Amino acid sequence: MVLTVTMVGYGASIALVRNQGAGVLAGFLAMAGAAALLSHATDAALPRPAIAPGVPRGLVGLAIGAVGAAGAGVLVAKLVAIGPLYAGLLGLGVGLVTMLLDLGQAYAVAGRLAAGEQLAGSTIRPLLGPCLALAMTILGAWTYGAVVL
Repeated sequence: MVLTVTMVGYGASIALVRNQGAGVLAGFLAMAGAAALLSHATDAALPRPAIAPGVPRGLVGLAIGAVGAAGAGVLVAKLVAIGPLYAGLLGLGVGLVTMLLDLGQAYAVAGRLAAGEQLAGSTIRPLLGPCLALAMTILGAWTYGAVVL
């Protein structure tokens, strides 16, 4: 299911860019990217207090990621074509959705491990959360672009 949602999301970016929505797409991806980057960097430095046992995400990382996404929203207000206050609120919303999708993927992996399933070592597994979050962000940008453009 993750693969299906991700492929549909990345495919929607083509339609958005062809309809003069490259600025909207870049703005949404900047907000989501800031949230994912800041939250993961903070979790690497300050993993405690953890949200749940077995989940490698901390509360501090989620808070800093949300604030970073709001700041990125203010910075890309011109690309999204709205005022800085609304762009900051939009960035906060995009950041929270990004981090919740990423957190959901971390919970899915932790649940599989808690159930006793042996997961093969993979370099892809840590990237599934951010890839899913960016795909859903593209779908959100496509929806925003369809309404505004």
